[in-house]
Parts: sequence; structure tokens; C-alpha cells
Amino acid sequence: MKDKQLAPPLDDDCYAEFYELRKAASTMTTVAIDWLRKQAGAVLQRKRSISEDQTFSVLSVGSGEGDIDIEFIRAFLDAWSPRWDTLQYVAIEPNAAHREGFLQRLDDISFDHRLNISVIDQRFEELDRGEHQKQYDLVLFVHVFYYFEDPKEVIQRALTLTKEGGQVVIVHQTPTGIPEIQQKYMHDIKGDENEMFTTADIRNLLDGSVERYQYHEIDAHLDVTECLRGTEAGLKIMSFCMECDLRKLHEAKVAQISRAFWNQAEIKPDGNAFIREPIGVFILESPPIIPDQTNPLADDDPVEDYRQLARQCDWAGLFKPKSFSPHQRDSGPLKLLDVACDTGRWLKAFLRNVPIQSPTHDLNGNRKIAIDVLDPSQTAISKIRDNILAPMQLGQQYITTLQKAELEKRSV
Repeated sequence: MKDKQLAPPLDDDCYAEFYELRKAASTMTTVAIDWLRKQAGAVLQRKRSISEDQTFSVLSVGSGEGDIDIEFIRAFLDAWSPRWDTLQYVAIEPNAAHREGFLQRLDDISFDHRLNISVIDQRFEELDRGEHQKQYDLVLFVHVFYYFEDPKEVIQRALTLTKEGGQVVIVHQTPTGIPEIQQKYMHDIKGDENEMFTTADIRNLLDGSVERYQYHEIDAHLDVTECLRGTEAGLKIMSFCMECDLRKLHEAKVAQISRAFWNQAEIKPDGNAFIREPIGVFILESPPIIPDQTNPLADDDPVEDYRQLARQCDWAGLFKPKSFSPHQRDSGPLKLLDVACDTGRWLKAFLRNVPIQSPTHDLNGNRKIAIDVLDPSQTAISKIRDNILAPMQLGQQYITTLQKAELEKRSV
């Protein structure tokens, strides 16, 4: 009896076999594929808008047999444009059975010359660091955060592996459904709760450590009909859900887990049973890099849109006296707010086209113009003062993001 007090962990072969059964019984994979396919075009478009690179690179962490990756690749290629030369796709998968399955599937599929794909026997923690580490436009994690010893470190490392303007996408299980059963019984049947990890845990890690992220929740469900019938396939599905081999657990404890599945399930009129298990998707953006330079950046082509904007503005109408109410006339300077000001070269290009005649006054003749500046970079804020020209005067300086800034209500 003693050897059946705790269920042993799944070996690689059982893990691969049970995973396939659990995957087939759930809509998690199909809804994740559908969501990711819809995002592929937008991801490419976003990259095109901020970079001249002709290669789009993806790192898929824990790719399994490639179910999601292959569909994601197809979506990328469907949304491809002549602008891109190559889709560089790197998948890392330490499970030999899953890795071989992925490679076999690739052998059976004919992708064109635009795809350069490699499937590597490696763990995420083993990737090169420092000057030798590669960077990617997109780093993808699909249902793998259960297995990291230090998830917070993984998130930070993923952001360092992401190119400027790139994204980290994490697809993971929410606390609803199977995690509710795990929370009640996992420690009792396997002796630990090491693989218990949900989107709630990820959100706790992100809040306070990552400046901004998006979150989407997608509905999914698990067919547990075979589990409730007590079939061999059902026992294997429950084993995968509980991260241990229930076939080697005492029958009384297996019955306890089975009852928990019964209690969690919704029974349909046709007799089939389902447990709702929505998934969550986090999108993290790699923070922009502000170059630390001694001299201000040159005012060249990238600021042409600001010049055009300045030329088109009706400055006379903006500054004439009737644009202010009587109580505002002597209430201090007209205030402007420059968001994401960088080092001020865009503002400088803008101000060159503002028809200001007086070195000390605006067109009203009695109101100076104060410019508040906002940027998360201390370097940018410290350099922008060189680009504030009279009669403009530097106002408040906010070293933060727009979402977190506590602005004066009368700034415009």
C-alpha cells in the first residue's frame, strides 16, 4: 500500500502520450491557434512600421509537436508581403518525443523558401546570454510556464531576448477549471504543487515589474466524458491534468479525483460532460531603447511629419485673444504637453514652423508658452531643454509614462 500513497511523475513517453489525449479532448489548442492566426497580420504590420529589417524572427519556447507553431507559421506566410525576405522560426523543445513529432510533421509539409525553421533540443534557461545571445521580433510561450523554477526571471529574460519594439506573447491556463481541482488535491496525491501555475500568478509577477501589457481571455472547455466513465483514456487525461500517473495511485484516491471531476463538470443533454477552462493571453512589449548620446540627435527626415503638422496649424487663430476666456488672460502661460518627448528633436522641428515674433511673448503679446515634457527616459528629459526655444519655456518634467503620470489638469 505504501508505494501507492503518492502517484509518481509522468515520464517523457507517458507525458507525450497523455498530452495528446488531453489535447484532443480540449478546445484550448484550437482556440489558441485561431486567436494567434488572427494576430499574425497585425504583428507583421506593427514590425514593418518601426523597423527596416527584412527578416522576421520568432522564438517558440516549449513548442511540443508543433501543432500551434505550424499553424502560426502558415498564418505568417499568408500575411507575408514582398517587404519581407525570410521568416526565421526557432523552436526549442527539450522533450525528445515531442521534438521528434514536430520534425516528422515538418517533413510531411512543404513550406516555401521564405521559411527558415529549426527545432532545437534545449531548455529556455540554457540559451546563450550576453553578447552572444540572439534577439527576436516575437518570443512565444504556450502553456509552458508551469515548468519554470523562476517564472519572473524567465519573463525578464524573454524581454531581453526581444528586439526593440518586439513582443513577448504568453498563452496560459486561467485559474478556472482544472486548476481548481489541482488546488484541492494535487499535494495530497503527488506530494507537491510544483506545476500549479495560472494566469493569476503571471499577472502577479507582471504587476509592478513590467510597465505595460495587454491581456485577453478566450473561452475553452475540456471534454471529460471519458474521465467520468472511468475508461483507460479518461484516467490518462486525468493523470495529465494532475501532473502524475494516477494508474499507480491507490484506488480510493483515484475515486476522489474522479468525484472532483464529476463535481466540476457540466453534463449536457446528450450525456457528454465538459469542464470550462478558458485560457489567457498576455502581450508584453519590449521597451524602447533611448540612445545615450552626448549631443542631441540630428534633425533629419524622421521629423518631417512634425514639420508638416506645424505648417498646417492655424497659429493666428490659436493665439489670438478671443481664444482665451477673460479669467485666463492673465492666469499664466499657455501650457502645452509633449508626450514621449525623447530628446526634443521632433519638438524643435515643430517649433521652427511656429510664427512666434517676440523673444519674450507669444502672439497675444502678454502670454508666454510653457511646455511640459513627458518621457520614461531620464536621459531624454535632461537633453530636451536644449531644444526649448524662447519664448517657449520649460515647464513640468515627468519621467514616467502617460498612463502613470499625475498631470496638472489644466495642461493641454
